[in-house]
Amino acid sequence: MAAPMSIDAELYPVRGARVRRAVQSARAELLDAKHAPFDQADRQSRPSAQSKATAQRYRAQLVSDRDSILALETDWQALTIRSSGSVAFQAFDLCLPWLDAYAFGSDPTHHAHILAIYDADELVGLVPLAVRRDGPVALAEWVGDPLIQYGDVLLDADCDAKAVRACLAEALKQWPLAGLLLRNVRADARVHQLLDLPGHTLGETRQAAIADLTGFGSAEDYFATFSKRSRQNRRKKRNALAKRGELSFEVVEAGPQAAELCDLALDWKLAWLAARGLSSRAFMDARALKTLKASIARSSVANPMTLFVQKVDGKPAAIEIGLTGSHGNIAFMGTYDPAYEALSAGKVQMESSILHGFEAGWAGYDMLAPMTGYKESWSTMTVDVVDYLVASSPAAWIYREGFLKIMRPTMKCIWLALPASLRSTLLRSGGGLAVL
Repeated sequence: MAAPMSIDAELYPVRGARVRRAVQSARAELLDAKHAPFDQADRQSRPSAQSKATAQRYRAQLVSDRDSILALETDWQALTIRSSGSVAFQAFDLCLPWLDAYAFGSDPTHHAHILAIYDADELVGLVPLAVRRDGPVALAEWVGDPLIQYGDVLLDADCDAKAVRACLAEALKQWPLAGLLLRNVRADARVHQLLDLPGHTLGETRQAAIADLTGFGSAEDYFATFSKRSRQNRRKKRNALAKRGELSFEVVEAGPQAAELCDLALDWKLAWLAARGLSSRAFMDARALKTLKASIARSSVANPMTLFVQKVDGKPAAIEIGLTGSHGNIAFMGTYDPAYEALSAGKVQMESSILHGFEAGWAGYDMLAPMTGYKESWSTMTVDVVDYLVASSPAAWIYREGFLKIMRPTMKCIWLALPASLRSTLLRSGGGLAVL
């Protein structure tokens, strides 16, 4: 781990007693703790006498070049299946296209830092990180950011988590990092077994809306929990859309056909955002869009990317991009043809997806964070989602406390306070605070 840097020599110049006191306090905190977040993980992961033999079997390997990552494909995919929790965004078929765009492309901004952990010769843990330098601050973040909506590690359900934790702690001490920037971490994520994240939060806790389908015998039982008015509105919307033509529903797995539908869905989504002066870190990044398209185009039995298409007279009226697996479906993005906006084609598509989910045996339908009114009406449970920055240097502490916690939210508030028409104009011209 990089030694604490000199504030005066290596950070941006600052003025004012208040700022100096804050910096001195941060430096004292970090020095007194001796990089506590990482060392604490090391101390807590040290094996007991009974588990030393198990821990000695575990070894960690840093994987950072494309050929070595490709060699991991089969083991990575097998580990994803054996991992519990919502790890669909850590699938190989999503991570490799992201690395090709961000780490191995013509203008790389990240360096792959994927920690593969083995028990003897079996892959039992995978920590998919990439290092990005933001000014003087080198931070490790999830492979897939800003596209992924859940960040986590892959862990074999039967592995020794303490031994994996020890491997990660040792690796972190060797990497020259200012900290870990881990966005979109669920409260039930497995990474909590490897790192002590509470106390390092960024922003407010968000709630992901989930419809747990396991408690219902049928789709009719699930929809019966809706209010009478909601059930009536649902029928009216479907009937109104049916008046425009014959309704049909198609599930399209990853591959060439899905890639074509993805292009159409993104056209609709980007137009919808622009018309309202809204922006997204993922959808305003050309590399993220390239990653999404490339992952959906990959024909692989292990690829979780799936498209759900509501059609009118055989033509797409609404499209949902989801990630399917043992968890059910994570509804990553939903969008619709503007011609059907007044007919709520998107909500009809959601209903069709859930009807399909009961037939397919889904455990749940995850609408992600943040919570909204319509999501709340469809959900039966929530899961907290939090961003973390574990700072191991004064530079990262200032970046977290100064920029990420104060400056960035302030700039975003200013941006959102602008009239939607002005935001839309700025976005179309490539300006504004779109990536905030």
